[in-house]
Amino acid sequence: MKLKNILISFAVIISSLFVTTVKADSPASYDLIRDTGTLINYNEDIVKVEGDIHALYFPLKYSANGNYLVFCTGDRSANTENSRFTKTSYVRDYDGAMVAAIINAGIGEGATKNVSKSDIFFTQIAIWKVLAPNAGNAFPGTEGALSSSQRALFNSLVAAGNAAKTRYENIKNFKVTFDASSLNFKLNGDVYESQVIKVSGNELKTKSLTVNKGEVIEKDGGYVVRVAKSLLSTGKNTITVKANATSNSIKVASNYTNGKSGQQTTTITLFDD
Repeated sequence: MKLKNILISFAVIISSLFVTTVKADSPASYDLIRDTGTLINYNEDIVKVEGDIHALYFPLKYSANGNYLVFCTGDRSANTENSRFTKTSYVRDYDGAMVAAIINAGIGEGATKNVSKSDIFFTQIAIWKVLAPNAGNAFPGTEGALSSSQRALFNSLVAAGNAAKTRYENIKNFKVTFDASSLNFKLNGDVYESQVIKVSGNELKTKSLTVNKGEVIEKDGGYVVRVAKSLLSTGKNTITVKANATSNSIKVASNYTNGKSGQQTTTITLFDD
């Protein structure tokens, strides 16, 4: 009597060692040249509130690549002077992803000075919003003073930052899962075939399966393990399936400081992945 079904132990191996290659477009340091003539002050134009609610545009002198936009990432009341700024860590590791998403949504990655003052203003206050509480009291009364369309724009930029935080955390804690803990094989001629098993994971970019005996084929959005009878020995056989997977990447803005107490921290429109 021949058995048509056989249950073979299914050893799931998922590597916990991740090798990450980071594409870095932001410089390790840059020289800030503050052009006070391009101060953007929307007390009268965009936001009618009491107090000095403003965003600053700093032309960035970096190699021969022209002038890029620089945004504040600290307390808006802090001073900033012409000096060398060097990469440093954010207060929270996901802040860079949030800032990059807001800049991308507000003005675009790599944007230079040819951007509207309105876009710069709303991008800046959205950055301050998501960096709170470490950004301090960035814009008292601003949100209540916005028109409905301005508030919609501001809220969309903040939402982009919050969505990037979720994506960043999913990528940081990236893992894949199988929808089965064992392989149930059925004999088809001289080959045992497993059920379809599927691999999933948040921010999953690529995936493939390998097996220590037999082969893996794609089927119905998942994978089937096929093992020839000739490869199996009498008694217990262990089939080990390994998932090889990569996650998506996410843009991350760098934080910069000039190392001086009481001075503003900044970010620029060149990002890392």
